[in-house]
Amino acid sequence: MKRIPMRKSKAQRKQRKVATPKTKEKGRVPQVKVSPLSGNVLTLIIGVVLVVATFVVFWQVGHHQWENSKKLFRHGLKVTVNNYHMHNNLGVVLAREGKMEEAMAHYTGVLRIHPGLVHARNNIGGILFQEGKIQEAIAHHHEALRINPNLPEAHYSLGLAYLMMGNRESALEEYKILNTINPNLANALSRKIFK
Repeated sequence: MKRIPMRKSKAQRKQRKVATPKTKEKGRVPQVKVSPLSGNVLTLIIGVVLVVATFVVFWQVGHHQWENSKKLFRHGLKVTVNNYHMHNNLGVVLAREGKMEEAMAHYTGVLRIHPGLVHARNNIGGILFQEGKIQEAIAHHHEALRINPNLPEAHYSLGLAYLMMGNRESALEEYKILNTINPNLANALSRKIFK
């Protein structure tokens, strides 16, 4: 019995032609079409990698050392040298927790590393203000404004300090300056001035 060769379908013939294109130009790389199936496999692999990466990140955030900002900043200080951002950020967290002495140590650490960092200077002024050391607070706010005259937090804090000293005129001057820089903070200061 003679075997009759099966005729290939159009799709099979076309696939063969695409897989082995003939090029007339020497050195030109033939273009090969990728089947839709290989795209689905690639999408699946990428999806699995993303799911695994997401799981790892959530595990680190939930069960590792980044449970809160304080732990993150403390760790940052352990693994870096002269990191004034970590000192300043840890000082902010500690001040919010009411640990003013520890916060002050970190702010002064910032100034040893980077004396021109206005936020640390202003934060020291804020702690001194809370401790009732108004003159010292004013000096730090003035220094912050000498470095950056447009720092709204320093104008606001300075206005509050002037109010505490009974110097309403100077507080109004800070309000006027603040109103051109940050109207929302200026409104907050005006509520305190015009109580």
